[in-house]
Amino acid sequence: MKRKVVDVLLIHPPFHRRRGSSLVPPMGLAYLASSLRGRGYTVHIIDASLLCDSLKNKRFRMLDESLLKLLKTVKVNLCIGIGPCTTPALLGVKKVIDIVIATYRKPIVLGGPHISLSTFSLDNFRFLNHDISVIGEGEITIADICDAIRIGNKLAEVEGIIYRDNRTVRENPPPSVMLRQPSLYSKL
Repeated sequence: MKRKVVDVLLIHPPFHRRRGSSLVPPMGLAYLASSLRGRGYTVHIIDASLLCDSLKNKRFRMLDESLLKLLKTVKVNLCIGIGPCTTPALLGVKKVIDIVIATYRKPIVLGGPHISLSTFSLDNFRFLNHDISVIGEGEITIADICDAIRIGNKLAEVEGIIYRDNRTVRENPPPSVMLRQPSLYSKL
């Protein structure tokens, strides 16, 4: 079987949905994909939330097999992005990371509202076992991360990330683009 070759694989993790709730397409990942494509990167999105509808049922236990089958159809050149990382999806994110680590030897990038809280991100580096957290909006940052990986892993130069540097976790300054945005609070 021929595998699709991409620079970046983006994965929407499974999360617990209440009975009767609807599915939400991974719009955030679509924004990231658009930004990456604008910089010339190839992207593939896997919506793992379609593989199971709860973090408590038999399908969640079978997620390994379903996701692994999809991952084997894609060869990744640069990195794997997973998100959004939110509290309802945390167990799903952890399971996806474990499956990805068993499949690829590429940096794992997390983003989303909860991972953007630097204290949350720092506390969860050991638990989640990922390589890079994106703090704040990710459209520019994810492309900057890919640029850094492509030219030799110069993550120290990427604004708005917390990343693993061997055994040390380092936090870079926030993106200068964010610092130039007018404060919402100044208008209150």
